[in-house]
Amino acid sequence: MNREYNYTSFNQSHAVLMNSLYGVNIEIGKNALDYITIEEDRLKSKSNLDKALNGSQFTIDACYGDETQSRLYFEISHNPIKNKEGDVVGVALYAQDITQRKKMEKNLKRSEERFRALIYNSTDLIRILDNDGLIIFDSPSSQRILGYREGYFIGKSPLDFIHPDDQLKVKNDLKEVYKKQNPGIPTEFRIRKSDGTYIPVETVAQNLTDDPAVNGVVVTTRPLTERKKAEKALLESERRLTDIIDFLPDATFAIDREGKVIAWNRAIEEMTGTPKEEIMGKGNYAYSIPWYGERRPVLIDLIRAKDSEFSSKYDFIHKMGQTLTAEVFVPSVYEGKGAYLWVKASPLLDNKGHQYGAIESVRDVTNRKKAEDALKRSEKRFRAVAESAIDAIVTTDANGKVLFCNDSLGTIFGYSHDEIIGSNLTVLMPSRFREEYIKGLETFKFSGEHRRVGKTLKTRGLRKDGTEFPFEMSLSAWKSGGYNFFTSIIRDITEREKADDQIKKSLKEKEILLKEIHHRVKNNLQIISSLLDLQEAYVKEDPTAVNVLRESQNRVLSMAMIHEMLYQSTDLSHINFSDYIRNMVSNLFHTYGVKSRITTIIDVEKAFLNVETSVPLGLIISELVSNSLKYAFPDDRKGRLLISLKGKDKEFELVIEDDGVGLPKNLDFRNIETSLGLRLVNSLVNQLDGSIDLDKSHGTKFIIKFSELEYQERM
Repeated sequence: MNREYNYTSFNQSHAVLMNSLYGVNIEIGKNALDYITIEEDRLKSKSNLDKALNGSQFTIDACYGDETQSRLYFEISHNPIKNKEGDVVGVALYAQDITQRKKMEKNLKRSEERFRALIYNSTDLIRILDNDGLIIFDSPSSQRILGYREGYFIGKSPLDFIHPDDQLKVKNDLKEVYKKQNPGIPTEFRIRKSDGTYIPVETVAQNLTDDPAVNGVVVTTRPLTERKKAEKALLESERRLTDIIDFLPDATFAIDREGKVIAWNRAIEEMTGTPKEEIMGKGNYAYSIPWYGERRPVLIDLIRAKDSEFSSKYDFIHKMGQTLTAEVFVPSVYEGKGAYLWVKASPLLDNKGHQYGAIESVRDVTNRKKAEDALKRSEKRFRAVAESAIDAIVTTDANGKVLFCNDSLGTIFGYSHDEIIGSNLTVLMPSRFREEYIKGLETFKFSGEHRRVGKTLKTRGLRKDGTEFPFEMSLSAWKSGGYNFFTSIIRDITEREKADDQIKKSLKEKEILLKEIHHRVKNNLQIISSLLDLQEAYVKEDPTAVNVLRESQNRVLSMAMIHEMLYQSTDLSHINFSDYIRNMVSNLFHTYGVKSRITTIIDVEKAFLNVETSVPLGLIISELVSNSLKYAFPDDRKGRLLISLKGKDKEFELVIEDDGVGLPKNLDFRNIETSLGLRLVNSLVNQLDGSIDLDKSHGTKFIIKFSELEYQERM
């Protein structure tokens, strides 16, 4: 180029280069700077040309071209061209493409930077030993790991910092490395820190003495503190896991990836009779022998591979994810007694999700299976009984939905089985009962109580044809699987109610008839009493005869009074005996005309006695009161008469007492032939299965104890 930057000459390579860089075709005599279309390149070229035109000769590395497409590196030599006088009249340029060299230099630089970063930030100790075994390079991590200042180890032997017990082993391993007999085999030992303590490390040494860039043995040392802790933690974890598996109530074993047994707990020892010592570490399906007596896949082996032959030996196999559950009968366990077993198998995964083994748990469910079989048999029996029952049986859920009913329900209500199942029980009720039924269900949901559960009640049902009928129902509530259910037993009582009405009608007629009989007996007894009264008029001159007739009349009236009270009572089998005593005593006082001079005390509890007891007891009271009125108070003597009747639990005590002249001292009232009345009293007391005592200390006091007689059925 001349001083005006015009081309004076160029070779073909330059022309091709300019076209490649800027897409131009250069010509002699044209300004070279005008061809450079990138501003940065043009200014850079002008600056270098001006420097050469000023007489400087130099060589530079420079890059030209589009940064994103054709940018190239060149080594350019600038040489000033001078005339004879020594003046610079132009410049000659010689350019060499160094793009590839620049890229290699750049990559090398980056590689060196990465290597230095790796070395300086490595968690491992990296050292280089010379041929004498002395440290000639020590990475900065040495200070961080061991606590020594940077450069402390340079020129020292690493053996001086190794635990005395490990030095010989390390020294021998290092000799092998120098002899190139140790192809990077790790060596574990303990190395001393600056505080005098030792830490476990692992070292790999590589002999690079033949590499001029290294010319030594590279020793990489990695602290094992965390790994040792992890190993210890792993061992502890495995020990705890083994303990947990050992004490699991279910029989449990585990295998590794090779199918070798790595766990065999106590429960499985008891179930199979195979001790842990005999099975641990064994493979080739050895774990199936205690179960099946042969080597064969079991559920734990079906996790990774399907086997239709052995899958079919299980009652069922259920898969959820990678976990399998199954049930099977195994005849060889428990010394050949056999058992139904529930089995669960799952893979053992590491923290990366890779399977390193599998575990299987086995549970004896023989009792459950027996219970299930018994339940099935019971259910069959229940269904057989339910279907053969005359009464309707229906089961509903807590909302009244019919879940089960027997054929009798359809027969009674007129529905088919399919029409009832799934419908609400309200279809069987008259509309007036439905709201109350639904409220009862809602109450049961919240309180767990239903006022009709456990009771038998009468109500009315609604047949399919719309007719109502009476039925008797017993309701029970029960729970299963956390859900409430109701079961009702329904009996159609239409015919029974008709029969009850007929019986009630018949009973009413019999009650009327019985009352009429009592009335007629009473009338007949009164007729007899009237006849005795008329007869008395014919023998009034004979006091003895009059007395006999009057006593007989009183006895007849005492019985007539009982029939009168039964006739008037709503209860045809019992009378109010307290009222009876008062009426009878009043009549006796009237009969003997002693009402004004004898004070009567009647202390009688309210008691209802049956006819069997009332008739003899009435006669006893009539006889003893009559005797007192006739003989205890002679010569119009005044006195007191007490009649007392007390009872408890059908045991009674009757006391008849007067303060009159009393009975003769030598009189034996139990064996007396002259007094018909006392003989009759003793006979009637015996009839009552009672006892009678006499107290003669103050007048006369009879004490009679008895129990109410039971009703004697008539033939």
